[in-house]
Amino acid sequence: MEVYDDNPLESDDPLVPTVILVAALTVVVLLGVFPHVFIFLLTRFRKGHSTRAERAWMMSWLVFNQFFAQVGLDFGEARSVIGISWYGVIMFYLATLIYATPAIGGFVIVGKMLLEFTPCGISE
Repeated sequence: MEVYDDNPLESDDPLVPTVILVAALTVVVLLGVFPHVFIFLLTRFRKGHSTRAERAWMMSWLVFNQFFAQVGLDFGEARSVIGISWYGVIMFYLATLIYATPAIGGFVIVGKMLLEFTPCGISE
């Protein structure tokens, strides 16, 4: 068995970078689709007793998290790239606010739904 110390991306074989790219894109697509498949398996996308606002907050939470995971938003690196200036500070907090809004809304909706849920039909 031969041991290769070379970087596979610097291989002489032109298919190696293509195979790595296809494998990486396949993993990204599967990870992006999995939450939606899981939600479908649990709910069949039937609204049940949820309101339009509840569904909108929950799906925006999911979509925003998937988007920022794909983009790879790293606030520490973004701050170092933008630099420490008033503009950089404002942009950092604006990006944080945009990123956090669906998550906060989703948590509030989940909390509200849990408070409304009475297990086994037990009422107060």
